[in-house]
Amino acid sequence: IARKLNITEGTVKVHVKHLLRKLDLASRVEAAVWAVKQGFHA
Repeated sequence: IARKLNITEGTVKVHVKHLLRKLDLASRVEAAVWAVKQGFHA
């Protein structure tokens, strides 16, 4: 992800942490399940 967005891994980790907190989710897996339920697809 970091390489694709041309940012550091640390920046990605911070953004993921903030996203999880905002959505009240415990993990990236929970976030993936949430995204699919919301209609987001890769």
